[in-house]
Amino acid sequence: MSKINNKNIISLLKSDTQQKILAFADKVGISLDTLLNTLIDDEIERHRLLKISDEIVKEGSKETAPSQKINKICKKHLSVLDHESESFAIRKAIESLHADLLRQKIIFVNTRERCIVESQRFETDRMAYYWYAGVLAKHTSMWFGALDVYLWHELLHPYSEVLFVGMPANVEVCYQVFLHLYKLFEKVKVAYKKNSGSRSSKKEMEEEANSYMYKFVQELYYTQAYVENDEYNKLLYDYADEKFAYAMRD
Repeated sequence: MSKINNKNIISLLKSDTQQKILAFADKVGISLDTLLNTLIDDEIERHRLLKISDEIVKEGSKETAPSQKINKICKKHLSVLDHESESFAIRKAIESLHADLLRQKIIFVNTRERCIVESQRFETDRMAYYWYAGVLAKHTSMWFGALDVYLWHELLHPYSEVLFVGMPANVEVCYQVFLHLYKLFEKVKVAYKKNSGSRSSKKEMEEEANSYMYKFVQELYYTQAYVENDEYNKLLYDYADEKFAYAMRD
């Protein structure tokens, strides 16, 4: 390819544009070639920076959870529950919430690999996790299309953490539902010990209450609410295995 002469390029421009370029080159005391090369280099760099900026904006505009809206919907369906609610009432509240979220197209039924996020972490003592919080986390993730992850460390902390992995709205729903029901179940356990009338020792009473909570939370298995498919789950497990392999427990 023959080298393009800047003078040839100038000749293609309108006469008034030619005069402006020539006058400006003369004014700043540089050659026409230097001026044109500088202008072209500046334009190339400007477009390079704009491309980076556009990518940053695009990255920041990924799917985000409408947290306030989700909070309002969750409260609408879960606020009817209290420590005296039977498991049947809890299941119906979850089913109602699940249907509402699907109807409003808030939770995703398919996942996008680049959109997977983590929820806030919820701290729970290990005894509570063993007896009811772990089952609650597992069911919550199944209801609303996420993966529950249990983080632990035997030496550094007497507590463990639960978080959810999935699409932004799904993990926000899971976190809010888990938080609400976890606090509710704590009240259920306290009420059971208070109302049992048992003359057992403190240790025996705690064991009885834990056994009651275990059976109580198992009833959630019959909740008719699911978001799951093989491809969806695979992406979430792959993410968790890569990010939390150091602390995950089967």
